[in-house]
Amino acid sequence: MSSTTTREMRPGTGPVVGAAQAVIDELTAQSWRDAGVQPGMRVLTAGRGIGELSMLAAATVGPKGSVVGVDSSTAAIRSAALRTSMAGSSRLSYTRQELARLELGAPVDAVLVRSALLRLDDPWAALRGVVPSVKPGGLIVVQELDDESSAPIAETMFDRLRHGAARSPAELRIAIQLSRIFRACGLPPRLTLGGEVASRHLREAAAQRPVFVSAATCV
Repeated sequence: MSSTTTREMRPGTGPVVGAAQAVIDELTAQSWRDAGVQPGMRVLTAGRGIGELSMLAAATVGPKGSVVGVDSSTAAIRSAALRTSMAGSSRLSYTRQELARLELGAPVDAVLVRSALLRLDDPWAALRGVVPSVKPGGLIVVQELDDESSAPIAETMFDRLRHGAARSPAELRIAIQLSRIFRACGLPPRLTLGGEVASRHLREAAAQRPVFVSAATCV
């Protein structure tokens, strides 16, 4: 197994309901906007559910922006491409690569990672690997689940991660280690977000607890 191979995940006990996913996506999109992701950008996405994540990114960068989704799994790339094709989006493309060995034809304005580092053997190598593909002054934004959160919308995701990855409790809390990981890679984080949501009904849905922790840096 290579240093950045994704760990095999056993099937979860059930899907995250649509309302919960809407909360998660709002947290994600807000963290991107807070970090400086803007319409018209060319961005790279990586993480669990690469098709859905890339479509969320496409909505964030708008019709003048574009998205490249990256995953090391052929099946994930095929599924994402099919989903994109059915949605009729021409601004999304996908490539099967490992982040630690990432090679793009042209650099991107931002790299957007969600729920990916925990599933890698070497998250440090993955972060270092994306740096050469980011334009000078570009962004790297990473968002990970905090395993201490008791929010109901995260329970199914946490169960999948616990059962599928042989990690210690400390490793499962990789979200709160993001600042340290960034610094170890020579990427001092510009900001750290606690995953709070602006609107009242979303805060209630998340049990008023941070579900994600995000860190961003300018390259």
